[in-house]
Amino acid sequence: VDTFVENAVVDLQFMRNITRYRGRRGLVDLAESMRTWNRFPGVQHYSGQMRFDPLEDGRCRVRSFVSAAECRGEPPYELRFAGRSDDVVVRSGGQWLFEQRLVRLWQGDALVNRQLELA
Repeated sequence: VDTFVENAVVDLQFMRNITRYRGRRGLVDLAESMRTWNRFPGVQHYSGQMRFDPLEDGRCRVRSFVSAAECRGEPPYELRFAGRSDDVVVRSGGQWLFEQRLVRLWQGDALVNRQLELA
């Protein structure tokens, strides 16, 4: 919770449902829901291939691929989530904090085949 600004917004999108957590109370509720979920212990989260894009107002947009694996027993471990995040971070008190966070499944427009222009 301390990695977010006081009035942060977190949206978790799974299929067509979006669950929004707003402010410190909402983030505590999110953390508590994870803590009390009986399958959560042993789940490892990964975020990689981050792209940082400075915004004109001093904030920064951060996009990355995210996944979660359930690491219990012997490998191979089960991949439970594959998706992406789209965040806005802001500098506050000498550190970067999340202001907005959107986490969604790897589906929809993420799967659209795009033409790459190579120099």
